[in-house]
Amino acid sequence: MRSRGHLCADSHLGLKVNRLNIRVRATAASGGVPVVIEPGEGYVVRGPRQFPPATVNPSSLSGIGTLGEPESLGGAVPVSVGADPTSVGDACHAFFAADGDDLDEAERVAMAARLLQSFSVQGSLRAEDLARAGTSLRGWAGRHWPGATWRREWPLRRRLSDGSELHGFADLVLETSEGLVLIDHKCLGGTLTEALAAAASYGAQLAAYVDVLERATGRDVLGRWLHLPLQGVSVEVR
Repeated sequence: MRSRGHLCADSHLGLKVNRLNIRVRATAASGGVPVVIEPGEGYVVRGPRQFPPATVNPSSLSGIGTLGEPESLGGAVPVSVGADPTSVGDACHAFFAADGDDLDEAERVAMAARLLQSFSVQGSLRAEDLARAGTSLRGWAGRHWPGATWRREWPLRRRLSDGSELHGFADLVLETSEGLVLIDHKCLGGTLTEALAAAASYGAQLAAYVDVLERATGRDVLGRWLHLPLQGVSVEVR
């Protein structure tokens, strides 16, 4: 380090002259600081694994329920041998979803006929029998839960703990002053004994519907029922 003299004003102009010492430093490299190399956090090598599905259909869930005593609704709906069960079920679901109190009997039968034709099962069951099944359902539900509000095809959706999204539609939810009643239509073939044996396998599906309904509405589900129109009965799944 050295100093230099410097004048801050010209003396020949008669100004006061101050002499300042300015320090000039020369930089030099230091000895350096040792660097401690620490291992970083890397990724764990993983092989193929099964991820949870993006969506879950409640009807795909498996779980056996306990059935109550079947209740007769007023006669079975005859179906031709060899009829496509999926198309028959779709046509029946579509009719029960649209069967409202604002239609008279002739309009209901005509609507049933159109739906059976739309699903190409017009020769598998009669429109009059399908309309009668809707009348029987309304009469049975009216006796059990008079004055209830009918909610048809209620959309249900819930995010599960593993990240999957469960979503589906509740065929029929009855709103009463005490709580909710869940009714699911199942167009199962075979005898009553065979249909009831198959109906017990839908316990997990109804349980999933109940879970979503109670979480979404904050109301209790008083009962869960399967409506079996082809056998003309309803049965509670406990």
